[in-house]
Formats: sequence, C-alpha cells, structure tokens
Amino acid sequence: METVAATLSGWSALYDEAWEKRDRRVDDWQLMASPWPTLVLCAAYVFLVKVWGPRYMRDRELLDVRTVLVWYNAAQVVLSTYLFVQLLRAGWWNDYSFRCQPVDYSDGPKARLMLHCCWLYYLSKFVEFADTVGSDSESNLTSPHPVLMPKVGPLSVCLRREEKVRPRLSPARRPPRHHANFRVAR
Repeated sequence: METVAATLSGWSALYDEAWEKRDRRVDDWQLMASPWPTLVLCAAYVFLVKVWGPRYMRDRELLDVRTVLVWYNAAQVVLSTYLFVQLLRAGWWNDYSFRCQPVDYSDGPKARLMLHCCWLYYLSKFVEFADTVGSDSESNLTSPHPVLMPKVGPLSVCLRREEKVRPRLSPARRPPRHHANFRVAR
C-alpha cells in the first residue's frame, strides 16, 4: 500500500510541477484551465468508438454520410488554410528561425496570434474525432492519433513553458498544410 501511495505522490508532484510551468495567458481560455476536460473528452471518444458505437450499430445498416463528409472536408480545408496563413503572419514567414530561439511570452500581437493559432489547432483536434467516428474503417478507430493529438495541443500551448523551442519540432505549432493536402486528396 505504501508503494501505491508513493507512486500517486510522485505523479501528483509531477503534475504540480508541470502545472506551475504552464503559460498563464491561456488560463481563462476554453478547455485550457485544466488538463481534465481534455482527458474526459478523449476518454469519452474512446468509449464511443470502442464500446457504445459498435453496440449501437450492430444490427443497423451503415449510414450514407458522403454529403456530410464532403462539407466536413471542405470546412477542414478552410480551417487548415486559415491556420496556415495566420501562422505565417504570426512568425513563420520571417520572424522565426529553424534553430533554437527564446519563446515569446509577451502580450505582443504576433505572440498572441501564435497562441491563438495553437489554441484553434488544439480545438480542431476534437473536431477531427468526427473523422474516425464517421469512418467505417476499423483501422481508423484503433489508431492512437485522434486520441493523442488533443493532448499535444495543451502540452505545447500551456503546459510546456520552455526557455527555448525549436519551432519545426513542435507538432502543435507546425503549419497544418498537410491536412489541406490530405483533405483535397480524399
């Protein structure tokens, strides 16, 4: 029992340490006040696609959602294009270096725009849950990508406050042009 208590105490200390390093500019933003909403949404998604969804659809025919998917994919292309352009404006175009550089934690317009883009990217990962729910491919439902990606956003936006960052290595800050290419090719 002491081992369990020590393990929980260690996890609690790690959580407290990470929480203290968060970017406080996003504390009042939707889903950023705590990591718990993200964890609950990801757990609900896994329950939906692994337990409830298969039971609900067991004796039903597949739904024809082609029209919905066309509009969904068009909206994803528009969102990805918007994020790409805004990330270029926020610093990728000429202010950022591909070497380590200090992170801009100021309240300047470009820093706030970059933060806003990262937050929109994070929210878009929850919208992309619909991508696998609407799919009849079992491989999409077992992929860890849709569940893990929403966790990358808050880690990059609010929980990983670092002195320096390599912009090209941070997935939540990477321009989302690959999503636009993927959506058009579908």
